[in-house]
Amino acid sequence: MSGSRTVKLPFFERFREPMLAGVKVCTLRRDSRVKVWDRFETFGHVFEVTEVQMATPDFVGRGFWKEEGCTSEDDFKAVWKKIHPRLSTEKYCRWIWFRRVSP
Repeated sequence: MSGSRTVKLPFFERFREPMLAGVKVCTLRRDSRVKVWDRFETFGHVFEVTEVQMATPDFVGRGFWKEEGCTSEDDFKAVWKKIHPRLSTEKYCRWIWFRRVSP
């Protein structure tokens, strides 16, 4: 894709299966400068950013925990708190949607 670039987006190993199965299709990041069409490689596959929005962890956790690759709202909150123990869950962050583009 013209204009795409390769970026780094690390993921916990626990998200391998949900990402490869197409269940985890988004990630909420505090500091990420990714743009639509950017690509990243993880777990041996290439993924492409399809949309970038702003959202709070509270909003995402209430309605999109499954799309984040979690098993429940509480699981999402626990993952968020592990990564960002002091960050408010009401602070807007970049909500990155993606799809796998390599088999």
